[in-house]
Amino acid sequence: MKRLQKSAALNLQGTINTLKTALSKAWDRQARAFLLDLLTEAELIGAEGIPSEGELARIHEKAESYLGAGLAEAARQPVISAQSAAYQIGKRAVGTDFSFTRKDINALDILRDDMLFWVGKSDDRQFSGWMQDRVREYFDKGLSRVQLTERIADQMNVLDPNVKDYIALLADHNTTRVAEMGHVCGYEDAGIEYAEIVAVMDNSTSPICRHLNGRIIPVSAMSAQRDRLLAASKSRSIAAAKKAQPMMSATGGIGLDVLNTTPTGQIIEQGVGFPPYHFRCRTTTVAHFEPAEYHKRVKEWVINGEVPRNKKSELVGYAKNAHWGTHKLTWNGIERQTSRHHYERHKDDVKAASMSDYNSKAIELVRNGKSSLYLAMQDKISAPYPVLYARDNDTGNVAVINIKGQNIATFLNMNDNKWNKMTEKQEIWLELPKGITKWIKSMLS
Repeated sequence: MKRLQKSAALNLQGTINTLKTALSKAWDRQARAFLLDLLTEAELIGAEGIPSEGELARIHEKAESYLGAGLAEAARQPVISAQSAAYQIGKRAVGTDFSFTRKDINALDILRDDMLFWVGKSDDRQFSGWMQDRVREYFDKGLSRVQLTERIADQMNVLDPNVKDYIALLADHNTTRVAEMGHVCGYEDAGIEYAEIVAVMDNSTSPICRHLNGRIIPVSAMSAQRDRLLAASKSRSIAAAKKAQPMMSATGGIGLDVLNTTPTGQIIEQGVGFPPYHFRCRTTTVAHFEPAEYHKRVKEWVINGEVPRNKKSELVGYAKNAHWGTHKLTWNGIERQTSRHHYERHKDDVKAASMSDYNSKAIELVRNGKSSLYLAMQDKISAPYPVLYARDNDTGNVAVINIKGQNIATFLNMNDNKWNKMTEKQEIWLELPKGITKWIKSMLS
C-alpha cells in the first residue's frame, strides 16, 4: 500500500455542513410546533386565563417532548446518514476496499444512539433551566396563558443562536470523531501497525495540535481507545467518555499536562490517541510506514521524544562517521572549504593545534563517555531537520552534527549563557542517556 500524503485530509466538511443544516432545521420545526401547541392549548382552555400549577408542569413537559426527545427523533435520519458517510470516509481514506462489517455496524449503532442522546439534551443544556426559573416568575406576576407563551417565544429567539451553536459544535465534533473511528477500523483491516498525527498548520492551529503534529502512535493504542469510547457511549457515562477521549485545552487539566510531556508513549498513557483532541479540531491521522532515509527516521524519534532502545547506539555510530560538507564559505572576504572555515573561526576557542586535531576533537566529543548528547529540532514545521549536539560541560566545547547529510555542522566553544540561549530556540530538545556513549566507548577501545 502506498503511504498517504500528509497534506491529505478527510473531506468531511460537506458532511458536517449537511448535518448542521439538518439539525438546525429540525430545531426550527420542533420549536414552531412547541409554540403552536402552547397557543392552541391556551385558546382551548382560555387565552386570558392565568395558567395553573398543573399547566406550568405541562409546559415544561411539552418543552422536553418537542425540544428533547422530539428533536432527537427528528434528527434521526440525518444523523444516521451523516455518521455512515463519515465512517465510510474515514475507512476509505486508509486505502482499503470498503465494506461494512458487523463490527462496523455495531459501532455505528452505539455512536448514533450516543449522538441522538446529546441532540436530545439540547433542551436541558439551553432551555430547561430558563423554563424552571422564569416560568415560575411569570406565573407569580399573573401573566395570562397567551402572554406566557409570548414570553417563552421571545426567550426562545434569544436562546436560538446558542442552541444552534451547540448543535453545530455537536455535529462537527461527532462527525470528526466517527470518521477517525472509521480510520482506526481501516488501519486494522489493512494490517497497519502505526499511524501519524497530521495537524492542519496555520494561524488557527491550537497549541495542543502543534505539539502532537507528526507523532507516531500505535494502531493498537487507537483501537483500545476506540473500544473504551464505545463502551462509555453505550453506558451513557459522561465521566468514562471524558476519560476515554479527553477534550484538551492548553490552559489547564490534561491539556497542560500533555503540552509539558515530550515522549509520545507518556502522552498515550494519559489517554490521548486519535483526534479530535479538542472541540473544532481539524487534526487527522494517516497510515505510517517507516521511512527509508535515516534522517527521516531520526526526525520521527525527535518528534516522538524518545529514541528506541535498540537504535540509540546506532545513532551515535552514525554521528561519529559524519563528515564536513564540500561547499565553500566566505569569512573576512576569504573563500574557504567548510572545514577550514570553521577551523579558522573556532580553533583558538577549542584549543585545536591543527586542522587534523580540530576534526579529531569534534568526533571524539561525539563518541566519548564524558560528553552529554542531545537531539534537537528548531522547528518541526519550517525546519524539520534533526541535529545532534555533543557538549563537554567542563570545557564548553560543542560538536554539532546535522543528521540529514551526515554532516559536521560546526565544532566550537559555548559558555553556559550562549548554550542556554541556543537551547531555548529549539522547539524540541531531547537529552540522550549517557550510558549510550559509555557503551560506544567500550566497544571502540
